[in-house]
Amino acid sequence: MRTSFHKIIRQLFGGRLESETDTSNSSTEEGSRIVVRWGRRGGRGGATRGTAEHAPRGTYPPYIHFTLQKTNRDTHDALGHLSRSLRVSVRDLSVAGTKDKRGVTVQRVSLKRGNKSVEDVWKQVNGSGRRSNDVIVKERGERGIRIADLNYRKASLELGMLKGNAFVITLR
Repeated sequence: MRTSFHKIIRQLFGGRLESETDTSNSSTEEGSRIVVRWGRRGGRGGATRGTAEHAPRGTYPPYIHFTLQKTNRDTHDALGHLSRSLRVSVRDLSVAGTKDKRGVTVQRVSLKRGNKSVEDVWKQVNGSGRRSNDVIVKERGERGIRIADLNYRKASLELGMLKGNAFVITLR
């Protein structure tokens, strides 16, 4: 139930509010409590920015890996679009190999994250402010690109790290 509550707070308020579980003063009768406060981009003009409250964000591993789905775009073109969406250098993105331009392809991408979280990356690329989450999941993204399955990793992807390819060929 706590996890559902945290997700609902994130969805309803679009990151303006943050929630966390506080177990510091819990007794057997009360249990834990959920604390909701203004987010770092929230309604108080960033008053909490730079405080120790957000220090744990820097303790995550230095890379974010995600699955990129692209339609009728080559890998370098898709990476260029991602770098503009994320406001990072294209050198901060890497893949294990290239995919065909024609067709719908899926591949893993790594991002040298800097100070970004997986939530930041997902929102910036998929444009969650402009479209609902249902639309993002069901429809093709902006310029035929969308991402999913984001997680933190200790190392970047490099050329040659492919584990294999699978193809479905449709003749028309």
